[in-house]
Amino acid sequence: LCIIVAPALAPSLQPQALYLRGQTCALSGDFDQALAQIAAARAGYLATGQTAAALRTAVGQLNVLSHLGRYGEALATAGATLDSIAGDASLPPETAALLTALVQQNRGICLKDMGRYTEAIAAYDEAEARFQALDRAEDAATIRMNLGVVL
Repeated sequence: LCIIVAPALAPSLQPQALYLRGQTCALSGDFDQALAQIAAARAGYLATGQTAAALRTAVGQLNVLSHLGRYGEALATAGATLDSIAGDASLPPETAALLTALVQQNRGICLKDMGRYTEAIAAYDEAEARFQALDRAEDAATIRMNLGVVL
């Protein structure tokens, strides 16, 4: 319903509705549809000038790619996203730090699933440091739990 109504009432919300649909597809195991919805959301965010939100969709994409076992593609997406975040001077520093932390968190999960534990630990360490600097204690604690699984 939100996807149908958003173009007329609030076009800037349509990408968010698409992203939520993508997350719902992922939760129900329809990963191909999830990737399609996430890509549509990213395009919508870019079309409406919501750069940070467009970059944020990579977090969901990484999760889906990892569930599909497409680890190389997930890591390439993470690398490209981290490069985009670092290269976008228009992003507020806190936004860039949060996006980096979220990407590193999912990158760590992917690396763990691949058995690349040393790299996973490094990704988790970076994510945790950024979450702590942003005073996001709960997110930092989640990273510590993920780190415990790796160790």
